Amino acid sequence: MTDNSTHTAEREAFQAEFDALPLEEKFSRLFSLEASTLNQAVTFVADESLKALSKLGDAVSDLGSKVREEVRSDVCDNDKKAAEPTPADDVQAETAQSSES
Repeated sequence: MTDNSTHTAEREAFQAEFDALPLEEKFSRLFSLEASTLNQAVTFVADESLKALSKLGDAVSDLGSKVREEVRSDVCDNDKKAAEPTPADDVQAETAQSSES
């Protein structure tokens, strides 16, 4: 027997067993199957949502790190520029020296 014919035989056996059940037992099994299916569906959706939120959190974290590095870089550049004398500072220093003399 091939896999397909094995599955067909199993399905037919399951169907025959189900057909032989009283109506109340059929409903009971159907509700049980529905509950199992619903449980799997909810678990799947929850897991996929958590994965998506995790990826989103990683992306936001990476963006925050990049922004932080950019700000640090800009602050360091501004601090270096502020520490360098400007031509106006040179003129003020020369004026102060000449007025002291």
